Amino acid sequence: MAVFLFAFLGALALPLPTGSMMIAVGFFSSLGYFDFWWMLAIGVAGNVVGDHTGYWLAHRLGMRLMRFPGFRRFRQTKLLQVERQVLRHPGPVIVFTRFMTAVAPSVNIVAGLARMPYLSYTVYEVFGEALEVAVAIVLG
Repeated sequence: MAVFLFAFLGALALPLPTGSMMIAVGFFSSLGYFDFWWMLAIGVAGNVVGDHTGYWLAHRLGMRLMRFPGFRRFRQTKLLQVERQVLRHPGPVIVFTRFMTAVAPSVNIVAGLARMPYLSYTVYEVFGEALEVAVAIVLG
């Protein structure tokens, strides 16, 4: 439960070291404290639920979301730059930003604000999260 919650909150734009946590989970899995496959599933699920929460908040609330305290750190100019990249190259941008903890939440928000088709977003996002979490756990 703690792994899911930590991954969820980190994916939802809280400044948490989720990558480091996944590496630690991998290390403890190699020692037999955790099951590798179970931790992979929990880590991916937490990240995906957090990312989709950000997507849907932006999709539903639009630019009003930027007035909330946790989202004020996203600058308008940066959001426009990210939006151009997300709409131009959605697959690579979404997949590769999963490896950049500080950037991924803004991509989720921009995808929601830009009303990127949910199915496309989901396919790229789940693939990217599965890849990112697997790499981190294996490194551990």
